[in-house]
Amino acid sequence: VRAVLSGGSFSPIDIPLRGDAAEPPTELPDGARLEYWWNEEWGWCAATVVRRLRVGEGDSAAIVHTLCFDSDGSWEDCALDFSDGGRRWRPLQSPT
Repeated sequence: VRAVLSGGSFSPIDIPLRGDAAEPPTELPDGARLEYWWNEEWGWCAATVVRRLRVGEGDSAAIVHTLCFDSDGSWEDCALDFSDGGRRWRPLQSPT
């Protein structure tokens, strides 16, 4: 939602999102920037997708993304979803 001042009054405006916001992509392209939820101690960690790997075969195959973390340059193979299906990443938030 974006707000616009018109004649000194506040008017909210809905801004459509591109694509279906309820369905995040299951694969991110190489070079994509994101924040990855590591754990309660480390929280959201900025990273770059380095490559994608297909793990398993057939219907049980999954995509794992190799991420390069900004904090220390380490590379880790990471699933983008928690085991319960919840999303473990978000687009990189710009610093405020």
